Amino acid sequence: MWGAKRNQLPPTQAEIFYRRRSGQEHTFRFLKGHLLWHQFQTAETLREEHWVRLSCLAYNQLWAARSLAQSWTTPWQRYLPSHPATLCSPSQVQKDFSRILSSLGTPASFPKPRGNSPGRSLGTRLTPRFRRPYIKKHSPRCHCPPHLRADTV
Repeated sequence: MWGAKRNQLPPTQAEIFYRRRSGQEHTFRFLKGHLLWHQFQTAETLREEHWVRLSCLAYNQLWAARSLAQSWTTPWQRYLPSHPATLCSPSQVQKDFSRILSSLGTPASFPKPRGNSPGRSLGTRLTPRFRRPYIKKHSPRCHCPPHLRADTV
């Protein structure tokens, strides 16, 4: 806090807020970098607010699925430790999220095959569409004043 209200916040509460700040900054960085939080720009503020809420919901899903995720390292990341027992970071959960969703399954049933549609019956004649007259454009000659024409100079 700044100015006259600077001394109204007790130091113990200021310390708590300062400790929370680090986690908040990492969350904002992840939202901007991985969930495209700041990419959606429109003239309507309500749509931007919906996009922010949708990004935060996606982050909450990643946070809730962190215990289900497995830490996978690529061959060029051998230096990174692979700890399946510990909780993964949000970016590691995001990499493994397709596997998590496929393991959960879906409540929807499989689509039923219905066969081919019969189409139009034989002998059906459609009425031809109405033909509109062509729009003729102006002649290719220049319509500028005679003293500016290239052919008269």
